[in-house]
Amino acid sequence: MNELREWTSALCSNLGLDASGVNRADGVSASHDSAGTADMTNIDTADRELIVDLTRCAARTVAAQAGPIAAYLVGIAVGRGLTPAEAAARLDELTLNWPRIDWRD
Repeated sequence: MNELREWTSALCSNLGLDASGVNRADGVSASHDSAGTADMTNIDTADRELIVDLTRCAARTVAAQAGPIAAYLVGIAVGRGLTPAEAAARLDELTLNWPRIDWRD
């Protein structure tokens, strides 16, 4: 789990977020309908594909748990002013340069 914590801190830094603030509620919430499900009607197809791609890449490169963490942190960064493309580019830069373990040895 240390690698996941290190990666999460590095991603927060790349996105301009305070890593200590991601573990508490900070006023960021999704819109919910009367049934209590999140309203996804305002997310276009390109944004949906971007979210799926970035979570897949983080999960495969770092750890399975990195996928949802990446989506969460990128969402906060976008909510605080980064464009989705800029947030995704910062995530890609970190993820592509993250050291991988070669299990073939």
